[in-house]
Amino acid sequence: HRQSHEHEHEHEHSHLHGVNLHAGFLISSAANFFFNRKPPGLKAYMSSSIVAIIVGTIVHLFKQTLGDMCDALCIFCMMTYWKLTGNNFGAAASISIYIATRETNQNFPFLYLLSPYLLGHLILYIMAYSLSIVRNKVRIKLIKREFFFNVEISTYYLKTLHPHPYPHPYPYPHMKEKRLRLLFNRMDLSGDGTLDKEEFQSALNTAFNEDVSLDEAKEILDSFDRTGDGTVDFDDFKLAIDDIMRR
Repeated sequence: HRQSHEHEHEHEHSHLHGVNLHAGFLISSAANFFFNRKPPGLKAYMSSSIVAIIVGTIVHLFKQTLGDMCDALCIFCMMTYWKLTGNNFGAAASISIYIATRETNQNFPFLYLLSPYLLGHLILYIMAYSLSIVRNKVRIKLIKREFFFNVEISTYYLKTLHPHPYPHPYPYPHMKEKRLRLLFNRMDLSGDGTLDKEEFQSALNTAFNEDVSLDEAKEILDSFDRTGDGTVDFDDFKLAIDDIMRR
């Protein structure tokens, strides 16, 4: 009976041990997920993972011939794919190397792909995405507080942005340029001098003290996107604000 109990305990321990959330690549993924404005998209994750599995499997077939070159070849293939497509997901390179360099007599690591790779990233993604929503709302609220102290000032400020003259103690063009530049810089989280649709949405939410949907923001952005790359620079942003105020 004791031996049977020990056998069951060993089986249970082995099963739980298979659900592994400890892997070095999860540390770099956590930094990537939490330190950026939002975690990488599903497209980048899925496409990079599929390519990594294919690359790792092919390189593994030539492991004996390649020897110590397996790691470098996997990294080279993944970086080339990222360069060509822009679907960057760093942890995929680790999976590619893991598959390529496993022992010849080992089976394909399906369990390792499920956990920690799939399950670990799913948990990280849910946590990071939830935090990004909270962080974005807090940032907008803080910027609104910086720009507007109360409803009267908020409304009055919006009037100073209107193309028609309103009485104001400060010169209208100077104040408009300064305030819009400050707002633009606050929302340009990437620091590349442009706003994408999410940054543009946050800027509109702050400037007009209203909830502008992402679809509405994208529609406005597209109409002022002169380069067609899905972003607007500061001059385009000013034109968009003027156009909205004329409506």
